[in-house]
Amino acid sequence: MYSSINALLFSFLVAFFGCTVRIMSYSCIRNKDQIIILHYDTYMVVMFGAAVSSSKFMQQLCLFSLFFGAFSIWEIVPAASLLQYLALSRPHFKNVPKLIISFGTSAIMIAWTFRACFFLYPSPNFNQLAITVLNMSSDDEFLAFGALFQSTPEHKNSILQMGIVILPTYFISYGIFIACIVQIRRLLSVGVQLSPRTIKLQRNFLLMMVLLTLMPLLIFSLSISLFIYNLIIGAALDKHSVSITFSTDSVPIAQALVHLRFIVKSAAKKAQEPAKNSTSI
Repeated sequence: MYSSINALLFSFLVAFFGCTVRIMSYSCIRNKDQIIILHYDTYMVVMFGAAVSSSKFMQQLCLFSLFFGAFSIWEIVPAASLLQYLALSRPHFKNVPKLIISFGTSAIMIAWTFRACFFLYPSPNFNQLAITVLNMSSDDEFLAFGALFQSTPEHKNSILQMGIVILPTYFISYGIFIACIVQIRRLLSVGVQLSPRTIKLQRNFLLMMVLLTLMPLLIFSLSISLFIYNLIIGAALDKHSVSITFSTDSVPIAQALVHLRFIVKSAAKKAQEPAKNSTSI
């Protein structure tokens, strides 16, 4: 029982760590005020604020934080579910191997998509397009990084190549998560010998993981639909692309609220237990 609860706490730390990383990444993004624009076959990120006057290194760091925060939304997904599955199915494993397997899966995917964080590049054409779409003047201070859907002789990076790099990690992450959830549910039903309290804790954590995983999908549903619509129809979403920026910023806030609800609910139940015991006495 102790090892199961201990592993459950580790699982919570993994999920909390993932949420913290995303919040820190998005905090960096909001400090530079970024806007995502989809214009026909052009994908752009327009930056304002302190990033404009900062060094090129800081500009690239801000751009990196945008994509790292977005990719980590699903790349960190398997960690907590893998850890809970290992805690239930392999109780004889020590905590260190469990953490290595759980974190290692996400770390491999993060390393694989690392290069995609630097696919966008500056161009005078992107600057002019940003001025036109956002109704700005040439005197406004901003930075525009972008890429075309197809590569060009001048720039080999493209949105299509970025999709080829990142999409496999998306399907792998959610595939692992679904497989783990199915196995965890089966183990909690008939496959493990645990106390009723521990099983209840495991089920509550399972519910939290499902909420944390489904929430980004729901929040991003409109943005993903717009992105696919833009690719298929070739539409100029322009200012309507702000929904993508809004969705990106909303994910860590929503996930933090789920974590907070889980902690508050657990603390409230724990506080009620001594009262019930004293009443029964």
